[in-house]
Amino acid sequence: MRLFCAMLIMAAVVGCGPIPAGEPNSKLIITPTSIGKALPTPAIPLSQVKGLLGDTPKNDAETLKIYAQSFANLVFKTEWGGPNEYIRKWNESPVYYRFDDDIQNDQKAAARKAFNMVSELIGIEIEKADRIKGHIRIATGAEWEIRAGCAGTFDEIGESHRIKGKIFYQFYPKGFVSDGTIRYGMMIWGREAVEYGAPLDVCAIEELSQMFGILAESELVKYSKWRDKPADKAKSLTVHDGIILRTLYDNRIKPGMHKDQAMPIVRMIIKELLEELNK
Repeated sequence: MRLFCAMLIMAAVVGCGPIPAGEPNSKLIITPTSIGKALPTPAIPLSQVKGLLGDTPKNDAETLKIYAQSFANLVFKTEWGGPNEYIRKWNESPVYYRFDDDIQNDQKAAARKAFNMVSELIGIEIEKADRIKGHIRIATGAEWEIRAGCAGTFDEIGESHRIKGKIFYQFYPKGFVSDGTIRYGMMIWGREAVEYGAPLDVCAIEELSQMFGILAESELVKYSKWRDKPADKAKSLTVHDGIILRTLYDNRIKPGMHKDQAMPIVRMIIKELLEELNK
């Protein structure tokens, strides 16, 4: 969710300066005080979702163990160093998105393509807003514009990364609710990143898929879009990534669940998905 790609803004929290790498910040996410409702489990079988990269994983105890740990790494950790022990997910459908006026047609096409794939995986309709503001804003900006616009709008820029003199930021407006649901999100196409030549499709699917509850990256599974180093990332979502998102959006996984409550159910769901994929 970093470096060459766009800037993702999702959940709640912090003030207008970068957080030192590796320094936890307990103010990053509010602790849920209740468990929210979850939407129905997606109707389309995972085996019928098109476009996922990679081979079908084995249906065995070792794969189950690795994928369950990967879920925990991706969902119960955060990329910006703050703690998170609770499920965070959207629970309303449709989710609407809107483009700022200066978003280019190729950027719009990349975002739509990403939303279509994510929608099939999580079972939530994701539609372009017409007369409403929308839940997800897709914008563009340079580093100085983001800094200038931060005051009074966002609590803090989340991370900064410098590549060959160019700075890219991720920051997080107030999007989490006290029952663990996600209500708002924002993706920034960093102008420096676009000028540097970051591939639009590759960035859009990474950022917009993570906006739905994937708060960290993990090196545990080798073939995934959500790995830390750009050179190691898959070009799009993989079968592993599909399993993680489908597990998160199973009706049995509720927003606001503590990880100790959720993980036994996570293992059960992943086992079912591995069995489905290996029929």
